[in-house]
Amino acid sequence: MIPISTDAPIYHFPWMTLTLIGANIVASVITGLGFGPLADDWLLEFGNGLHPAQWISSLFLHFGLMHLIGNMIFLWGFGIIVEGKLGWWRFLVLYLVVGIISSFFDQCVMLGTHGTNTLPSELYSGQLIHEPERKAAREDAPLQDSQDEGTRDERVAVRREKALRKITRQLADKQAAAALATHQRIQRLDRGWKLDESKLLALAEGLFACRNWSTAAEMYEQYLADFGGSAAEARVRLRLARLFVQEQRRPKAALRLLEEINADSLPAKEREVQRAIVRRARKQIDEGVIELGG
Repeated sequence: MIPISTDAPIYHFPWMTLTLIGANIVASVITGLGFGPLADDWLLEFGNGLHPAQWISSLFLHFGLMHLIGNMIFLWGFGIIVEGKLGWWRFLVLYLVVGIISSFFDQCVMLGTHGTNTLPSELYSGQLIHEPERKAAREDAPLQDSQDEGTRDERVAVRREKALRKITRQLADKQAAAALATHQRIQRLDRGWKLDESKLLALAEGLFACRNWSTAAEMYEQYLADFGGSAAEARVRLRLARLFVQEQRRPKAALRLLEEINADSLPAKEREVQRAIVRRARKQIDEGVIELGG
């Protein structure tokens, strides 16, 4: 049930509610309903520090027309009650403070999707006073997920393209940790998301360069699972075997990786690296290293 009016006494006309609805609509036009080139700058960015400007901008960002319409209906329904009791400036302060605090804590906790605003639904708790026999209309509008397949596929394609551009930029700026956060966020939102060969390898190499050993190993393993047989496979196996031996003390796993490499196909320098890894792995085995990672 969505409230559209109230029988409770109203002491102030909801000018600020109407103004905020207008501001949200203008923001949605500017950001292309969350899919335009400016939308990335308005989103809450997780895993890459604190960004106070985003604590405000994300309050006005929506993904798709149904998201905007649904939130504006809630904003109107609860705004007429809360602003009607508090007045326009107190309501504006409440709107911004609740949203900023929520965004601040989200970004602190996820130091990650990106996020948009959930503020109108949070204002539900602001129905502070006197709401007798509220008139309501049933929500019959179709959900965003029920829109036709073509539109949904287009949205997914746009989101993937934006994420790929962002990851490419972050990798070029040597921000491997931020690129990883972007990749993982999209993975949570989109089960079909998958980095292409070059980007996945660049991400693994970037994490290796910044000494994030465990996550680099995961990305190398993912690369071998997705792109086994590629031209870079032997190099990736050497790099991963080196990680297993030097950083994770997994000599048996390292030897299993190296067994798949045709040593005769390696350049002389890489053959020497392979032999060094084998020697070190066998030494660890002889020393009785217990391999927890299998």
